[in-house]
Amino acid sequence: MKLCMGCMTNIEDNCTTCPHCGYDETTLRQESYYLDPGTVVGGKYIVGRVIRYGGYTVTYLGMDAEHNRKVFVKEYLPSDFSTRAEGETEVTIYSGDALEQFEQGLTTFLNEANRIQHLNAVEGIAKVYDCVAENDTGYVISEYVEGETLQQILDDGKVFSAEEAKAFIVKILTGLCQVHPLDIIHCDISPETIVVTAEGEIKLMDFGATRYVTTANSKSLAIILKQGYAPEEQYRSRGVRGPWTDVYALGAVMYRMITGKVPVESVDRALLDELKTPTQLGISIPQNTENAMMNALNVYQKDRTPSAQVFLEELNSAQVKRIHVKNKKNDVGKFPKWAKGLVAVLACVIVGVGGVVTYQKMTDTIDTGDSTEVRAANIIGKTYGNAEELVKKDGVSLKVNAVMYDPNQEDEIISVQNPVSGRTLGKDKKILCSLVTSKRCNYGTVAENMNGNVDSLAAYLKLSSDKCKEATEGLGEDAVDSNRQNYRDVYGITVKGKFISAKEIRGQKKDTFFTLKDVDAIYYYVSPYFKDVMKNFRGRYINSVKLAKYRGKKFIGKETPSYNAAYVSLDSAKGVGYIVNQNIAAGQTFDDSKTSELPFDTVYKLVSWSGKSPAAVKSALKDISYSYDVTIKGPESNAVITNVYALVDGKPEKVFKKDGKYKIVIETKANATPVPQATSVPKQRDSQPAKPKTTQKPDSASKDVDTVINE
Repeated sequence: MKLCMGCMTNIEDNCTTCPHCGYDETTLRQESYYLDPGTVVGGKYIVGRVIRYGGYTVTYLGMDAEHNRKVFVKEYLPSDFSTRAEGETEVTIYSGDALEQFEQGLTTFLNEANRIQHLNAVEGIAKVYDCVAENDTGYVISEYVEGETLQQILDDGKVFSAEEAKAFIVKILTGLCQVHPLDIIHCDISPETIVVTAEGEIKLMDFGATRYVTTANSKSLAIILKQGYAPEEQYRSRGVRGPWTDVYALGAVMYRMITGKVPVESVDRALLDELKTPTQLGISIPQNTENAMMNALNVYQKDRTPSAQVFLEELNSAQVKRIHVKNKKNDVGKFPKWAKGLVAVLACVIVGVGGVVTYQKMTDTIDTGDSTEVRAANIIGKTYGNAEELVKKDGVSLKVNAVMYDPNQEDEIISVQNPVSGRTLGKDKKILCSLVTSKRCNYGTVAENMNGNVDSLAAYLKLSSDKCKEATEGLGEDAVDSNRQNYRDVYGITVKGKFISAKEIRGQKKDTFFTLKDVDAIYYYVSPYFKDVMKNFRGRYINSVKLAKYRGKKFIGKETPSYNAAYVSLDSAKGVGYIVNQNIAAGQTFDDSKTSELPFDTVYKLVSWSGKSPAAVKSALKDISYSYDVTIKGPESNAVITNVYALVDGKPEKVFKKDGKYKIVIETKANATPVPQATSVPKQRDSQPAKPKTTQKPDSASKDVDTVINE
């Protein structure tokens, strides 16, 4: 059996056209720079057919061979900066400024995926499983979502009621409320990037599909915009992108769902806004719902709903005021000449510098109004220190109410502010803000990352190993874990000498934060159970040991432990995988916390020679024995095998080390009854599932060998 590269379903080896999906493996690739179907990345992800190409990324259907599940494999491959020679896997990157832009984009591509990967299951957002840096580029492995795009549903004539559309958009907004604080903006939301499964689940796909990066000396940059769904800031080289960018796109999606019409292009609306509301089109919709949607669709950022959280609150609110904006004739000059003539096209070329989709390139704008009122300055994207200095001159103070920990963020950057820039401040003259930083950490982040062992938490928080300590008697008897399942799990932390248990951390409010330099230590469970006396397991099968109960506990605390399979057996009476040696002898003390393997050597391969001709067995032995010499004592033709053994130190042995230098002897005698000469020896089937095969480049070196592999 082999995998179909079109649907990742098992098909017969001799099949070239898949009976399930119709994929023809002889079909040439659409583009030469795509990866060959069957290419493996990250050691376990099999790349299949191309799903889509977005200008900066190629998305393939894939198979996670380790977990036996379909996935999407998205490759960073911006055509402006790179290509790939046909038949190659490595990416060729153009020189000069292109190289710098490629590398910046790759860093952003992987960093953003890594941030999403560490989130727990987020409603409305496709899960990211893994990030791989390989072939001089990067790959993001994400959840395979099978279903129809919202675009396909709308093209079939579906028109949603206001309540249906609201419930639909709320699910996506709920996910964005968790993603946006990570400084990750989608910037390509449209009906084409939203998938509805057969079970009715809604998933937003393709984060980073239109991400682009510029450098200080960049001259030009091409991006792809979706007609009707891209806000005005995406048409400007220095347009400030943020959560409000996705808010506009989602408002446009909602408008399309309810009215059946794509909103007028934002560039056109900036000149003269004549976008009609659903009510004006004769469509029944609650006034609050309409106001919330239209506020999200306001052309300019300062007038628009500022975040996914506010949009979500307004959709669920019983009282939402409409923010009306007068048409501004003088806004024409904000757009380059080319933008004014590209209302009806999808692809737009933006000339200029800037535009990285983060909060880093903000300008200070204070909306001037009544001189007696104090209005909020734009502090998003600024360091906390700079923002504090900026607002101090207006008598305004900052209060941090949320911290998003990012180990890669050296400075403390403000990601969210309330009120938003230009809004009138209250009497307290205070701006609430959220930080992205590596200097402070909230307890919610610790709780999410301490479910692994102490090493993973320390790595995430970038804390040195000397701050990881075994829990001692001074911390109480509970610090010693007798369950062994919790070995090296986080027991708690000390902050400024105060111990906070793991249970207490999980019970803390997620917006409660602390400074990392104040962390004295991370304590982890100690289990004396790991230090014990080794039993005698020689002669037992490894599978029975894996499942064996050792003093009522799972053996060495691992669900599926590995082991060293380093021996070859020539004894057909023995099964595959029995233990032939213990690296730790019976009766000796061992500490299995210090190894990832069972301390055993097991049978690697078994040759079944009963009833075979000497020539066939000799051929099989050569294939599995590497440099072993094979000698036949007796006749080879019309012969019966009487014995097979290895000479180890001059002594005949049935079991010998795989990497040793031994002579294998086959003893035979003449047989009155002719023995058929086999041209090949059929494979024995292993109980383990076969590894997926590729269809493009079969391994010409593989041979049918009379062996059973148990690894």
